[in-house]
Amino acid sequence: MSDKVYTRITMGLNDRGVLIPRGEEYKYVGSKISKQDVYTSIFDYTEAHNEIMDKTGTIAGITDVTTKMLPFDFDCSSNPEKARTHVIELIKRLNNMGFSDKNIQVCFSGKKGFSALVFTNTNMTPAEVKNICLNLAEGLDTLDKQIYNPSRIFRLPLSKHNGSGLFKTPLSLEEVKTLTVDQIKEIAKTPMEPEDTEGAWEVAEMPKKLIEMKDKTPKVDMKAVLNEITFDPKDINWEGRPKGLA
Repeated sequence: MSDKVYTRITMGLNDRGVLIPRGEEYKYVGSKISKQDVYTSIFDYTEAHNEIMDKTGTIAGITDVTTKMLPFDFDCSSNPEKARTHVIELIKRLNNMGFSDKNIQVCFSGKKGFSALVFTNTNMTPAEVKNICLNLAEGLDTLDKQIYNPSRIFRLPLSKHNGSGLFKTPLSLEEVKTLTVDQIKEIAKTPMEPEDTEGAWEVAEMPKKLIEMKDKTPKVDMKAVLNEITFDPKDINWEGRPKGLA
């Protein structure tokens, strides 16, 4: 069986997408990258998965995927500045774990937040990468915890956000630490070419401490869970519940 790995590319959120060799994303999308939103999968697909995609036209049901990336997506529609402070805190934690700045890709999302990707030499399952990332980002409540689903996609850097018209823009760690969100948005008005970022990030060896986290279930932030409740439990009419429901 081939060792070639694939990524899923979709042109917008409603596109089922195609599988292409990992690393050929910008070659595939070409000039469309500066005209619309483009997404890529966090997880890698195999040749066997590619054959399934060819036959069925969908990746539905495929869960035995892996990734060598540690992905983080911080969003806060009411206050993007909070997302910026959280990605800065994450960078500090990653540096303390032994990752260099060259291992961490940080991007402004194009609207309300920031993403971070760490490129490693270690294959991880969806459950393993979720455990590692949630443990690393403990307490940072702007983190989108849904991105670790096996079928989730991530906005491709340099692509245009259809809502804001801004681009998902890679930033130096110095820029994300020192510029305001408004200043970053000004930078994100101008498209970049893939060649501008080629070779900008390096693959890191996964620290032993993080490998040990892959089976460590992250703590549940009950305060965050309660904040997501949109009703008051005291308002429930328990007497009106169906018979037999304890």
